[in-house]
Amino acid sequence: MRHLINDIICDLYESDDFSISLMDDGGIGKVLCLAYDQYYSNNDHSSKLNNLFSNIDHLLISSEINYDFGSGLTGLGWLVNHLCVNRLIDADFKNFLEDVDEFSFRMASKDLDINNHDFLYGSSGTILYLLERIRQSKTAVPHLEELLYGLLSLSKKSSEGNYWINEHWRGYSRKPRQINYGLAHGQASKIHLLSLIILNGLGKPETKDLLSGCVEFLQNINNLSTESAHTKLGDNSVIFGHSKYAWCNGDLGVASALWHAGDALNDNVLKEEAIGIFNQCSITDEDITRLVPDAGLCHGSMGTALMYKRMYLNTKILKFQDQCEKWTQNTEDFKIFTDGIGGFKKRITNSQREGWQSDSGLLNGASGIALGILSCTSDKDYSWDKLLLL
Repeated sequence: MRHLINDIICDLYESDDFSISLMDDGGIGKVLCLAYDQYYSNNDHSSKLNNLFSNIDHLLISSEINYDFGSGLTGLGWLVNHLCVNRLIDADFKNFLEDVDEFSFRMASKDLDINNHDFLYGSSGTILYLLERIRQSKTAVPHLEELLYGLLSLSKKSSEGNYWINEHWRGYSRKPRQINYGLAHGQASKIHLLSLIILNGLGKPETKDLLSGCVEFLQNINNLSTESAHTKLGDNSVIFGHSKYAWCNGDLGVASALWHAGDALNDNVLKEEAIGIFNQCSITDEDITRLVPDAGLCHGSMGTALMYKRMYLNTKILKFQDQCEKWTQNTEDFKIFTDGIGGFKKRITNSQREGWQSDSGLLNGASGIALGILSCTSDKDYSWDKLLLL
């Protein structure tokens, strides 16, 4: 599989231009790919990484800056903090990160005022960022407590449990007031973040009650123990063309969140339910190009492989390592484009248009594919997948 990584990195090297977006095409996510390739394989990318990081100050001055995790300053802050803490770069970004702490908190608070609690493009991404900053930032904990209070205030309660309504991020412009259940934008992301808050010794007693209510809501709505959450959700998932194997809003993303909730609530039955969903989604000799739209992390084959790898590391169940290997090895079936990045493109499947498009980004593109292959084929530990709530 090394040749796939080499082909992608060769194409990524062609440009020093990028935006501050962690996840999107043309964004700084490729820095994470190069840093981990250096970590895994001892390939020296230090000169390239220094060139990329030297452009950050220029970008902050010249760009119209979003604050969010997926495309803005919060995601950039998470990346810089992660690389520094794990000693993947040798640089001093202390003052920069302290500025990000305050800016991200202020903007997330404003987003909570308009009910934008989305993970990738709203206030919940700041919660993940600040959880990573607890040991480095004196303001992280009080900021987290205030954001948690805002998130609790926006939650709804019914006989089926606790949930949130999605209203104000860009994917809902034509479908307001939807309930999204997935890991990228919906209920599963809240379950994961609440679990992390509890596991870090934060939150109040009602935080556990809310987490339990969120889990109950998912179980009541989706009947996860007997059928596919994606099949049950249908159009309520809002995102078009994705499968039950998807990270963004598929069964495996939901199951990953349930596993973490089982940890936080000390509930082995819940963890067994998560394991059961991973078992239900296991494949034998299927053609993966018929199961997922492309090779990317968001809703493609390497996202599925990475979720199985993390569950293998969590459980040591060998079947999950085998599933990871199957999805990783068959990812080459998507390497079909002479004008793609390393031969790969992302599949566009929405209500307006369909087709293929080159993408260098972390979430849908080539950087994420290479990084996923690196992690799924190495025995070395890694923690970068925290940015995917895994």
